[in-house]
Amino acid sequence: MIKGVEHIQNPSTPTDGSIDVHLKELWRAGGSEGDLIFGMITQIRHDVNGNIFVMDAQLSQVHVYSPQGDHGAVQKPTRIISKTW
Repeated sequence: MIKGVEHIQNPSTPTDGSIDVHLKELWRAGGSEGDLIFGMITQIRHDVNGNIFVMDAQLSQVHVYSPQGDHGAVQKPTRIISKTW
């Protein structure tokens, strides 16, 4: 503690070693190939059917994707109720 604020110092090398992670893109939304534009993504949620909901606070939109990644509706909600998950 320094003046009541906790400071964490990490060693120069990880104590448990390091690993390389290789990611594979499964699907993409937006970008240079499409006209889909996102503003500020604030939340991403899914439902029991596997649909994905991307909340965009800047554009006040909710993008809906199917489990296969197909872009469906763009909704403009009047309000979003957020609950702790």
